[in-house]
Amino acid sequence: DIRFIIFFLINSVLIIETLSIKNVGYYELIIAKICCWIHLLSSIAVYFLPSGVTNSIVNALLGAQAASNYSWRMISNVNPGITSQPGLNAMFMALLILIYAVEMIVTNKNKTIRIIVIAVTFGMILTTAKRSALLVTLISILFFWLLVRRRTGKKITIKKVVGFMASAVALILVIRYFYVSTTLFSAVLDKTQSLGDAGDLSNGRLSLWAHGIYVFNQHPILGSGLKSIYKETGFDTHNTYIQILAETGLVGFVLFVLGIGSILFQVIKRTYFILGVKELGEYKRVAGTGMTFLIFLLIYGFMGNTFIDYTPLMLFSASLIMANSTYDVRSGGL
Repeated sequence: DIRFIIFFLINSVLIIETLSIKNVGYYELIIAKICCWIHLLSSIAVYFLPSGVTNSIVNALLGAQAASNYSWRMISNVNPGITSQPGLNAMFMALLILIYAVEMIVTNKNKTIRIIVIAVTFGMILTTAKRSALLVTLISILFFWLLVRRRTGKKITIKKVVGFMASAVALILVIRYFYVSTTLFSAVLDKTQSLGDAGDLSNGRLSLWAHGIYVFNQHPILGSGLKSIYKETGFDTHNTYIQILAETGLVGFVLFVLGIGSILFQVIKRTYFILGVKELGEYKRVAGTGMTFLIFLLIYGFMGNTFIDYTPLMLFSASLIMANSTYDVRSGGL
């Protein structure tokens, strides 16, 4: 797919050029937050507005892709917001949860407001029926929380354990209320039930992964060519690592893993350093958000198309800019 390759190369050059701008990560975070809020508000509108009104809005915004949005909403009974498919909508809202979770961890201000935003966003992700997005979001937040505690040297006390348990009980009660009194859980439950009845809770992923392994066995050294599986089947593999292995072979896969491993190590190391610099209070949440979303995308790659689809690749680029941005020394930055 020459278009995808050209896009990838241009995107990489733009990352390098953008990182030469001081404080760019701060503005990248603002842009990301605005985009994510647009998707959250759109999801709320789709959930509550009559379908006729939603159809008119979606047709005006999406044009030719409105048919896909309609199919997801009206036939599959899930919430794609103003995107063409619910997975993308869930990814933007997961990023919004990560943004506010990181802010809560690094600062004690406005926690109540952030908790409300996270709870509402969590509920809207449920309407997309994307189970993996919820799980990966929680794992990514836990990773950042543990990194912060290690950097700050804070110990886990009995008081904190009791507080955590009380919060967990409160969360369970809130979830139970929404489960009983609303239809937020219906999309996830209906999807799980239908997949269980079909005997495949992976939603076809196991078959796609098996095909990816088969393609790799046919072309083990150099692979079958980037995006060739999609061209052949009409589907990506829904596992970035298997697809990279199948389409670029051992040569491409080794280079890919080395590159991703290097990026991950450098980002974690840099974020760890920033978390320990008191003067960088404002930028801790910028680097923290970038690192946490990078973790999210790398884990999500085991069940999604992080480096194969255009939008996840752009979000990956945004995470790198936030995590690696340089700051003006005169304003208290690096």
